[in-house]
Amino acid sequence: MLEEEHLDKTSIPNKVGVTVAKVKPSKDKTISASGNTFTYTFIDKVIDADGDSSTTFDQITINGEAVLEAPRLTFAFNYGIVSDKYAEINFKTGEQINLSFSSKELTFDKSVTLPLGKLIIPIAVTGGTVNVTISLNLVFGANGSAKFETGFTQKLSIDAGMKATLNPANVTSFNNSNYDFTFQQPQLEGKISVSAAVNPDVDLKLWQYTLAGINNNLGVKTTAKANISLTNICYRVSADAYLSSIAFVMLPKASLNISFSWDGLSGGLDFSMEKYPKELFTYTKPLYDSGETCIVENIAPVANAGSDKTSNADTLVFLDGTDSIDTDGTITSYEWTQTAGTKVTLTNSSSATPSFTTPSTADTLSFKLTVTDNKGATATDYVNVTVSGEKSNYKPTANAGSDRSVNSSVIVTLDGSASSDTDGSIVSYKWKQTGGTQVSLTNDDTSTPSFTAPSTTDTVTFKLTVTDSMGATASDYVQVSVTSAITGSAPSAPTGVTATAGNGQVNISWTSVSDATSYNIYWSTSTGVTKTSGTKLTGGTSPYTHTGRTNGTTYYYVVTAVNSYGESSESSQVSGIPSTTTTSDTTAPSSPSVSINSGATSSTSTSVTLTLSATDNVGVTAYYASETSTTPSASATGWTSVTSTTSYSASVSFALSSGSATKTVYVWFKDAAGNISASSSDSITLGSAPSAPTGVSATAGSSQVSISWSSVSGATSYNIYWSTTSGVTKTTGTKITGGTSPYAHTGLTNGTTYYYVVTAVNSYGESSESSQVSATPSTTSSTWTMLKLPDTGQTTSYTTTYGEDHDYSINPPSYTDNGNGTITDNVTGLIWQKEDDNTQRTWSDAGTYCDNLTLGGQSDWRLPSKKELISIVNYGTYSPSINTTYFPNTNSSVYWSSTTIAYNSSGAWIVLFNDGYVVIDYKSSSYYVRCVR
Repeated sequence: MLEEEHLDKTSIPNKVGVTVAKVKPSKDKTISASGNTFTYTFIDKVIDADGDSSTTFDQITINGEAVLEAPRLTFAFNYGIVSDKYAEINFKTGEQINLSFSSKELTFDKSVTLPLGKLIIPIAVTGGTVNVTISLNLVFGANGSAKFETGFTQKLSIDAGMKATLNPANVTSFNNSNYDFTFQQPQLEGKISVSAAVNPDVDLKLWQYTLAGINNNLGVKTTAKANISLTNICYRVSADAYLSSIAFVMLPKASLNISFSWDGLSGGLDFSMEKYPKELFTYTKPLYDSGETCIVENIAPVANAGSDKTSNADTLVFLDGTDSIDTDGTITSYEWTQTAGTKVTLTNSSSATPSFTTPSTADTLSFKLTVTDNKGATATDYVNVTVSGEKSNYKPTANAGSDRSVNSSVIVTLDGSASSDTDGSIVSYKWKQTGGTQVSLTNDDTSTPSFTAPSTTDTVTFKLTVTDSMGATASDYVQVSVTSAITGSAPSAPTGVTATAGNGQVNISWTSVSDATSYNIYWSTSTGVTKTSGTKLTGGTSPYTHTGRTNGTTYYYVVTAVNSYGESSESSQVSGIPSTTTTSDTTAPSSPSVSINSGATSSTSTSVTLTLSATDNVGVTAYYASETSTTPSASATGWTSVTSTTSYSASVSFALSSGSATKTVYVWFKDAAGNISASSSDSITLGSAPSAPTGVSATAGSSQVSISWSSVSGATSYNIYWSTTSGVTKTTGTKITGGTSPYAHTGLTNGTTYYYVVTAVNSYGESSESSQVSATPSTTSSTWTMLKLPDTGQTTSYTTTYGEDHDYSINPPSYTDNGNGTITDNVTGLIWQKEDDNTQRTWSDAGTYCDNLTLGGQSDWRLPSKKELISIVNYGTYSPSINTTYFPNTNSSVYWSSTTIAYNSSGAWIVLFNDGYVVIDYKSSSYYVRCVR
């Protein structure tokens, strides 16, 4: 074999400008084959296209006899092109004979001695598969006395998206010898990259083929690798753009790398492979637009109905055509039809995976799949399903019930009755404990076994195994969480039980039992009914109507009460006889009674409690409470239904109308027949506690403090609360009851500071605390606490007599930030909401908001009056007109007061905090709110 180092890198020009390499003589090589010795020596000179050559030529010895001529490959083609690299072809006769060739350009106009064999055939194939016959004659010896004649036939398949034509007219035979060129499937892929403006982004395939054949004359088998490129690609560069002529290139070198490039249109089209060595063969052909449209042939899809299968009888079977493919598009539809066997119904026959249920007898079913691609081409495939005749058995479904929690030491019943079997029945149950404190299962081979829960807290688990009628099994698990039992007992038996007969029915009523959660009724047509002998009606409520009864038959009843601890004993027995003729009830409830707040004479809240009672021969069924004395009709709205009872008593809530006054509440009772009792009434005075005192001051003396305050309208007395710790309240302070202003708190320790708040009291209650004041008793008068004259601007005192101007603080602060979202006005003593909630409300909603506000640990907030709201206006500022140091984020807008317009109750006074302007508006308007207390 000619090695790489035997090539001289000196270029030899030739007629068509193809560069070939000069070949140096190689060492003589001797190879034995079938007892014959062949010795060959390469000449040092290349024969050009005109036949000019040196007299030096290869020497070949056969059985020691020299052959005069060098080996020749004879071609009869119009033109050709070869690489400037070497290649090799191997011939076999049992032993290997190696012939190596150097590069040479060929014109094929006559027989030449060829150092390198290479074929280039013009082709233009349009889709499908074609045969090409290529003639090749290898001549040895003088006058061609030794010949290798081998024929091959080429089969070439063109993918959709490519357009090419193989033209056998350009291939001529010689010496009546042919080679068959066989092309195998593609094994390598590449991708086009385009420079300049065109970017087709199209994937192409580079095909690798094996060239093989047998010489019939000499028994020589030749093999070689060839890389084939089809260059007339229908890529999407632009309309009508394609490669006008293509080349079929056979390279007899398995490891040769190939790169093709075309110049034309708006850029170069380069395709290269990188898996081979770096030697490259380049073929350049012009790319131009001929104005013809590139036609893309559609390749039919390939249908795949799946493998044949077997199945049991009466079994759901799915067919599968998902492996069907379309190489140049998509499959758009599937259609399945049955072609043989017992007729079955195909579900979803137009999908890739239809289903059917096999027949109940043995048979072979055949199905045809037809697929259609996106261009309308179709393909079919078939599949057989062999049915054995044996029926399939679906496993049962075990259901051990839901997990649950129970008290300790109670009897627990498990429930597996929800287990099922779709194609048979459950024939056996088996329960087994799998975790927790060991318990004893009773009837563990039934659907509902039972056990006694452990006496301690634990989680016990059980496994249920069910078996169907064909022997298949399934299991499920359930957990029972055991908790310590809460001490308690079943309720007592109901009392006041009555039975009132009607036409085909009996009404049973009873008095409710305090700790009962439900009731059971037991009935019988025989006297002496019990929980054991009677028929049970679960969850009845009083009154209960037992319908569907036989007139003239006596029915006996007892009632029991139920809670989580159990069921009571039976009530006393009652009975009724249904009849078409019944005596109507004309007796109204009697002894009506009502009491407001247990007989209290006054209340500060509109929410009160009514204590009601009445009796009736059949049963009180409803009550009616109102501040109006007019008796309601039995059908009037406002009746509140109650459980029917012959003796009714209850405490219920009632809302009084607003406004300070004496309020009277009237109550009536009725029974099921609509009989209404006489009224009963009670009265209570509704009012409000006084407001907190203002102007509170504390003046220290020796061992005493004098506390003074302004009188409060509506107050009947005052309480003083004191402490030696700041922050005194009604809860934390020591109470002094019934103090009058000024009040001297004596017996104090000089040098200790005492803190005070004052409250006002009337019959409705006690006010909130005043603002806190403090004083420190001392033996000297100079320690007296100075009273505050806020914002007076006074800076000079003109007398030294105590109690004159110099004894008062100069410009004390008007407000104190209490650090809890509230501000104390040091002039009025009012405590204000520091920041409002930036929400606008109607006047009514504003009052509700303040009533429900809890802030600074207090809940007695209210809507301020007009005068109170004006008191925090600062007319020295604008937008907002308020001290923003103490009242930040105040809106320069309107705020509600609680003061209603005297001449029109639909309006109220409002204050504009952009400039302090005071006007009126309807209460239905929406403005901001700042609460006070």
